[in-house]
Amino acid sequence: MANRVKGLPPHWEEYLLCLLLHMALPFLPLLFEMLFSSSNAVSEKSLMLFSAMYALSIGLSSNSKLMFGFTIVISIFFSVAFGVVAGGGNSIPNSVTYSYFALFGIFIIHGIERYNRHVIDQTPFWDFSNGGAG
Repeated sequence: MANRVKGLPPHWEEYLLCLLLHMALPFLPLLFEMLFSSSNAVSEKSLMLFSAMYALSIGLSSNSKLMFGFTIVISIFFSVAFGVVAGGGNSIPNSVTYSYFALFGIFIIHGIERYNRHVIDQTPFWDFSNGGAG
């Protein structure tokens, strides 16, 4: 009789599901814009809006007060940057570079936080019996 192939431990499944659905999936519109735009690039306007919204949404789901505060400030900065670009003004110098650094930093720091939450503490990402995301 054949042995079953073992899957990942449930806490690792929770963590990887979180990385995929909560942290990576929101980048899909930027990927589509890059793939289907004539310039094969993401517009500064889209990047500023995404950076503002991504920072805010990640901060709201964080258990860290410092991360929450940090992402609120980042969100305000990129909201202003979006408003300037959308209004036809000159963009804030280096705002695209700041955006990429901010997104990378938020992703890494929150990924570590989620590692602790889902792998170490073994908190479910989405507890279907409870009706909500973790």
